[in-house]
Amino acid sequence: MTALEETMRETKIVELDDGTRAVESRLHPDAGSRRMAAILEDFAGIVQAAEDVDAADASLVVHYRATAPADIELVLRGWIERVDGRRMTSRITCHAGGLLTADALAIFVAPERPLIDVR
Repeated sequence: MTALEETMRETKIVELDDGTRAVESRLHPDAGSRRMAAILEDFAGIVQAAEDVDAADASLVVHYRATAPADIELVLRGWIERVDGRRMTSRITCHAGGLLTADALAIFVAPERPLIDVR
């Protein structure tokens, strides 16, 4: 079981205020005490899978913005920000109440197509 799966309550597709389609997951209040980078990395993979993208992790940059209160449910939101050829960039945020506690930029790279199509 991953760090995210241990803390997850529910996951769904939502539409952000600007119309962007995003994945949202609500976490148990004690999730803030867990390894936040691992949770954000796991969630980046969920965002990728929700958009049916087959790619490998290339980079994850996490910015810790504030300490997550131990008694408030955390809400993760993630969306694909850009696709450039084989490279996909997604953005992830983590909020406790209305407070941004962390955000991350995840980059995935799709494998190159095989040179020979074997059927």
